[in-house]
Amino acid sequence: MRDASEAPSGVMDSGMAHSPGGFEMGNGGHLDFFLSEMSVSDLHGGGLTLQRILGEELDSIPLFVHPHRFARELPPAARLRARSEFVVSWLQKRSTARWMGCRPSYWLFNREFMRARQARRTAGVIGKRLGARELLRGLVCPQDQDAVRALERLKSVRRVKYITWMMDDYMARPVEGRWVYPRIFRELFGKHLREADSVFVISPVMAELYEREFRVKSTVLFGPGEEFAGRAREAASEDGVLKIGYFGRLWEWQLNGLARFAQALDSSWQRLDIYTPEEEAPGALQLPGVAMKGFLPKEAVQRTMLDYDAVLLPLSFDEKDRNLVELNIATKMSECLASGTVTVVCGPSYAAMVRFLEPTGAACVLTGESLASWPSIASRLREATFRRRVLDSARRLVEAELSSGVMRRRWRYAVKKLMESERLPHTPVAV
Repeated sequence: MRDASEAPSGVMDSGMAHSPGGFEMGNGGHLDFFLSEMSVSDLHGGGLTLQRILGEELDSIPLFVHPHRFARELPPAARLRARSEFVVSWLQKRSTARWMGCRPSYWLFNREFMRARQARRTAGVIGKRLGARELLRGLVCPQDQDAVRALERLKSVRRVKYITWMMDDYMARPVEGRWVYPRIFRELFGKHLREADSVFVISPVMAELYEREFRVKSTVLFGPGEEFAGRAREAASEDGVLKIGYFGRLWEWQLNGLARFAQALDSSWQRLDIYTPEEEAPGALQLPGVAMKGFLPKEAVQRTMLDYDAVLLPLSFDEKDRNLVELNIATKMSECLASGTVTVVCGPSYAAMVRFLEPTGAACVLTGESLASWPSIASRLREATFRRRVLDSARRLVEAELSSGVMRRRWRYAVKKLMESERLPHTPVAV
């Protein structure tokens, strides 16, 4: 695992230069690189989604490039670290923020000349590592401007075919009822989407946004859940205590909804257990009936979910988190729906997960900020007939739209298309 500053100036050693380069398919195709601000980590939803859909195919990609400190803070899965390159600007380092200040360092990094410099540096790393290949093929998962700018810089000097997969859109901001992008970046991002061989998005709402704003059609690729294995928790806990579990990190865009839900609990007969890598509960979660259970390995998550009467998907009601809440669908949504116990969604009515799940009957949905409907839903969660109806709807939804098999077929179709389009000229979509 190396930083770009430690890399040799020449081409990567012969072991990588002559590697198969990307995952092999029946048609002999392969991917040469993965580019994203995030790593393929075990510690966040994006990394888990990539591992669940690509699986062993990740082991054949020779180069993972990360132009942001986020990938260092939540590092790659162990098997991928030797092939990971971190091209982190000195302005993003914590030591810089300490002596310069967070705001000045961010302001300077966000200047156009510094963004352009970072893009050239990142593109240079990809070019040097992969040598003088006639065509580079990659998967790009933009989280911010850095990956998009680096890929566009690489395209200006090399022939590149790529798939873009938008799991989050941190660049869009809601302003007076519409979505706004940074002025210079908007044009670059539109070009990036239009020239991608395929565009994947994490939610139907995001697909609607890109078609409306950029006239780009995309395919929804959810974080998958495994199909039901015949188990279901149709009966509530026999001791009369309603047990709810939350599984995942305490990201800001979920913490607000989690705190609201915790405050609505009747601790005399309701309990919320939180499984997260965070060691201490924020003040808003230090409440009767709430317990921090610590980190749970990914292999144990679904098994542990069956110990609970319901699993919780909370979302922020705060306007500052709207770009993620309205556009994003968490990786754990499918995992919760496939768990065999009832899923409870708590968030605003505009949330992508609320809009997707509410019509299906596959989850219990709380949308009012006061959570006034929670007492009624909590009582119904003790009824076997109600639980069975919700679980049956969840089973059908997972099998039809959210399973690993469905997601892998969509992914492999896109990669096959990428390989077959290699010799065809690219025709950008008119705007």
